Amino acid sequence: MYKGKEIYFFKRANLLVGDLLANIPQIKENIQDNNLLACADYKIPQVLRHLGILEYREDLANLVDSQKEIRHDKEEEIEIRACMLYAIELIKKELEQKNIYLNSSEIDNALWLLSKNPNFKGKPHHLTRTIYY
Repeated sequence: MYKGKEIYFFKRANLLVGDLLANIPQIKENIQDNNLLACADYKIPQVLRHLGILEYREDLANLVDSQKEIRHDKEEEIEIRACMLYAIELIKKELEQKNIYLNSSEIDNALWLLSKNPNFKGKPHHLTRTIYY
């Protein structure tokens, strides 16, 4: 619940469709993958933050940087996940203006791969104990 509204991220469903699209070419013909969202992951905000694309207000930055747990479904955790998804949509639009066409899942995958690079671990990722990541 976020400010009285139920919020769904459907990470696992997006992962499934993204994996199917990436690995079975025949499926791509039948699915409009441009409508596929990124996955609300915990590592992507870390990369976006490192790149200066995602900024936290000071109290949230201190919480994340001190590696204190943010309870699942707390407003801050939902905001991080939602802002990450929105940032990827903005990146997608910027790329389209440069005639680079990637779906949100492909951008998500590229950012996730960056998260494996030691250069992108300057700031910690947020900590949330949940089965949904």
